[in-house]
Amino acid sequence: MTQSKHHDGRYSAARIRKALLFFIVGRGAQALTFLLLTLLLVRVLSARDYGAYMAVWGMVELMVPLSSFGLLEASRRYLPMLAQTGSRQAMLPFVRGVVLVRLLLLGGWAVALALLWPAVLQFLGVQREELGHALAVAGAIAVICSVPAFRFVGEMLESLLEQKWSQLLHATMPLMRMLGVAALLVAGRLELGLLLLLDAGIALLFLLASLAVLYAKLREMPEGAPAALDFKEVLSFAWHMTGVNLLQATASIGALRLLVARYLGLEAAGMFAFLQQLLLMVGRYMPAQVLGSVVRPVLAARHAQGEHATVIGSLELLWKANLMMLVAWLAAVGVSGDELMAQASGGRFADTGQVMFLMLLGLGATTQGQNISMCMQLYGITKQLRAQSVLFLLVPLGVVLGSRYGLAGVAAGIALTHGFKNVFATWWLRRQGIYLAYDLRALGRLSLGMAIAVLLAAALHAALGPWVALAMLGLFTVAAMVLSKPLRESEFQLMSGFFKGRKGRLASWLHALVHIDRKGLT
Repeated sequence: MTQSKHHDGRYSAARIRKALLFFIVGRGAQALTFLLLTLLLVRVLSARDYGAYMAVWGMVELMVPLSSFGLLEASRRYLPMLAQTGSRQAMLPFVRGVVLVRLLLLGGWAVALALLWPAVLQFLGVQREELGHALAVAGAIAVICSVPAFRFVGEMLESLLEQKWSQLLHATMPLMRMLGVAALLVAGRLELGLLLLLDAGIALLFLLASLAVLYAKLREMPEGAPAALDFKEVLSFAWHMTGVNLLQATASIGALRLLVARYLGLEAAGMFAFLQQLLLMVGRYMPAQVLGSVVRPVLAARHAQGEHATVIGSLELLWKANLMMLVAWLAAVGVSGDELMAQASGGRFADTGQVMFLMLLGLGATTQGQNISMCMQLYGITKQLRAQSVLFLLVPLGVVLGSRYGLAGVAAGIALTHGFKNVFATWWLRRQGIYLAYDLRALGRLSLGMAIAVLLAAALHAALGPWVALAMLGLFTVAAMVLSKPLRESEFQLMSGFFKGRKGRLASWLHALVHIDRKGLT
């Protein structure tokens, strides 16, 4: 009875709404500070320095899956289960163990990087004088290993629905980096080595702050009996996810950035990295990302209670919400992509609208793949997920083959290989009796409405210019959404649980998107 009450308190609808509010506001603040930092760096660094700097941050993104060994996924799955006990003794051993192991793994990677750094520079085609002196090496390795540790602790806070502190720390970090870059500019000392040392110091500071917040939240929990957690099950789960992590690393944004540097050069890698940064900001507001961090622990708790219809319905809704967001971005880039990219880069990267369009398709496929992966983790079929992760090897192959045709070929290779992997995974889930029923009728209605919106905006682009066309495209997109009514009544009922107790205005807006089947089929 006590456990049930605590479960209702920690993962209640009211707490989920509060966490979602902090998450959305925090992601908005992150997007703003991240955008300002990106726009600042692309303007103050030379093309080659920007490419080398972003190559280091590509290794940061690569290190996230390489150093995980299933610990991140194990935390996402088992922390919500342990939190239901409401006991400090149930939580502390697990949290201490996974944090210590993750830090030891990152320490091992730091030593390996220090030994292999000349080979890393040779692979990337970076000159020794750019990233080979002691200052730059120390800064680069510290950044590569400290940022994943900070993100890991932040994910643990999010698994406990402590979104307030997680989002505050993640939003403040880019702001501190931006202030540091400004200080180096004023002092006339903006160089790669000092910039990387600055990033490393800030990352270590925020890692310590996030650890302090995590343990403070755990100490707030009452005393109680230890949890009866089967550590053999946890280790088995983490072991299966280790294979997934290592294979996912080959298709991570960091690995792809490094491949572009290898095959197309640092300048092309800088352009690719800039587009990736913009894509990351778009991805942060894809519903699978916005809702995933809040919904994942709730779905883990619901799955443990046997509420399978709620789990499957939520995953299907995330797929459709992703699609609705994606088509809006595709329309905007399709109408005025070249002008948007040139404006964002201060004129440095022109004629990149086509590349960004293809990269958006890849983003859509990637986020849908994350949705499928979440489904397989929730249902505990991680051994099969590990086997299917072999398909991630197709992504770098697509990049290498596509590089013959420049960045457009690279982006097309990423989109095609991720799409193929998703189709196979969905087919396999159906063979196991797990049906993610994608609403193809809604997709058809939405595609038709958005096609009309794009044609109208393209005509305005030719007559009145790109910015008027984009402004009107926003209105056309809203009209297309309302007229195509992509949501089912059952999906609206599922979403309305998040807004229960509110004034109902948002629920009314959502209901305008609901399609009512005249035959009674929704």
